[in-house]
Amino acid sequence: MPTGFYLRTEENTRKIREYANSEEGRRKNKERAIKQFSDPKARELASKNAIERFKDPKQRETLRIKAIERNKDPQRRKKHSEQIKKYWSEHPEKLLMGEKNPSYKGGRCKKGGYFFILSSEHPFCDCKGYVAEHRLVAEKELGRYLTSEETIHHINEIKDDNRPENLYLFSTKGKHVSFHFNKIPLTSNLLSVAIDKIF
Repeated sequence: MPTGFYLRTEENTRKIREYANSEEGRRKNKERAIKQFSDPKARELASKNAIERFKDPKQRETLRIKAIERNKDPQRRKKHSEQIKKYWSEHPEKLLMGEKNPSYKGGRCKKGGYFFILSSEHPFCDCKGYVAEHRLVAEKELGRYLTSEETIHHINEIKDDNRPENLYLFSTKGKHVSFHFNKIPLTSNLLSVAIDKIF
């Protein structure tokens, strides 16, 4: 590594970056990282240091501003070339979307312990066209769409158990939060709510 890096000048900073981006610099950094993180204590210490850094609101704000500045640099943003954009616009059948994609799971995926169903026509679908399965099950039982304020609770608290008898409808999010403080026994009210709406 070049010597004379004791003063943090613009010239020295430039030299440090050049060395870090060189083949030798990358190889040495990789070796140092492997050596450092092969030790469980070193990994734990690095994790604690990262947590401490993000506890400080000023540090978080500084990192956020730096990230924004970095993303403004067009060299850092990966974009498709005009040639590739033109190719995909002329050959949409080659895009591996939906059933054509080998990773496609029938439009059903799991996020945060909940199942989501691809339903892009649903008025309350997310930006990718998915709706929580437990909400769809409740809507089928009720024969109507749920409002954005209505919340579905899993009685046995198993997030992927979406049987109608395991779901309870709260009319507001506030009532759902209150329930978690009181924890009173529940039985599914979907059928009774549906009957009330009919009669």
